[in-house]
Amino acid sequence: RMDAVLRMTPDQRLDRLALGLAGTLARGRVLDVRASTSQSPDYRSVTVGGAFTFEDETRRDTVRLSIDGSLASVGRAGDPDPVGALGSVGASLAWSRVLSPRWIADLALAGELLRGVQESPYRSVRIGEGLQRLAVPEAVPNARHRVALALGMRAALSSHVFARARLRLHADDWGVRGYVLEPELVFALASPVELSLTGALGAQHGARFRRGSYASGPEVPRWRTHDRELASGFHGRAQLGLRWRFLEREHATLAGAARGGFERHRFLDTPLLPRRTAALFGLSLVGEWP
Repeated sequence: RMDAVLRMTPDQRLDRLALGLAGTLARGRVLDVRASTSQSPDYRSVTVGGAFTFEDETRRDTVRLSIDGSLASVGRAGDPDPVGALGSVGASLAWSRVLSPRWIADLALAGELLRGVQESPYRSVRIGEGLQRLAVPEAVPNARHRVALALGMRAALSSHVFARARLRLHADDWGVRGYVLEPELVFALASPVELSLTGALGAQHGARFRRGSYASGPEVPRWRTHDRELASGFHGRAQLGLRWRFLEREHATLAGAARGGFERHRFLDTPLLPRRTAALFGLSLVGEWP
C-alpha cells in the first residue's frame, strides 16, 4: 500500500508533502516506511520513520514497533537566517490483545529525545514589575526527554454500538507530568453511516522553571518561559462526528467524514489569557484500496 498526502494553505504559506509505503513481508508481518517534509515562513522540517507490525498465528496478539526521526530549521518569518536547528528521535512499542470476541486491550509505551532550539523566537518573558519590568527572550534547555504510557480498552457493546477508552500518562525531565482520559462511543446507524461521540479530560503539572511572572533580581533566570503548553492546568474536549461510506467495491472504499465540537483550556499561573476556548470543525475524504 502506498499513501501520499499534500497539504497547502496559501494564507500561511505552509506546504507539506508526506509519502508512505507499506508491504506484507509474511503472514502477520507488515513493514511500513514513511517520510514527510513541511515548510513555512519560519519553520522547515524533514521526518523519516518506519514501523514493523507482528501478529501471532492465533491473531490474538499484535505488536507494533515504530521509530521516527526529524530535523528542523527554526527561524523568524522574514529573517534570511534561521535561529537554529531542532532534532528529535522517537520510538514507541504498542501491544494489543483480543480478550474475547467483544473486548480488546491496548498498551503502548513511547519515548522521545529532543536536542536543539526549543524556544519560540517570537516569545518574550517579563521580568519584574512596574517601571522596572524588562522583556527578555525566552530561554529553555536545549535537551528534553519525554515518555508516555497509554492504556486502552475497546469493546463491542452490541452489534451497533462500540466503545473505546484510553488513559494516557506523560512526563518529561523538565518537570511536566499529566494525564489525558479519552472516551469514545460509535453508533452504526445504518450500513454506510456511523455517528461518533468523543471526548477528552486532562490535567497537567507544569515545567519546574515555568512562571506566570518572574521577580526582578540581580540576575535574569537562566531558564524562563511563559509558554502556556508548559503551564499547569486542565483541559476538556467534546466532539460529534459523522462518517458515511458512499462507495463500496470489492477492492476499494470511498468514505467522507464531518466532525464538530469545542475544546476548553484553563491555564494556572498565567496572568495573560488564562482561559482558551476553541471551536473545532473538520471535513475529510478517505479512499482505501489494497
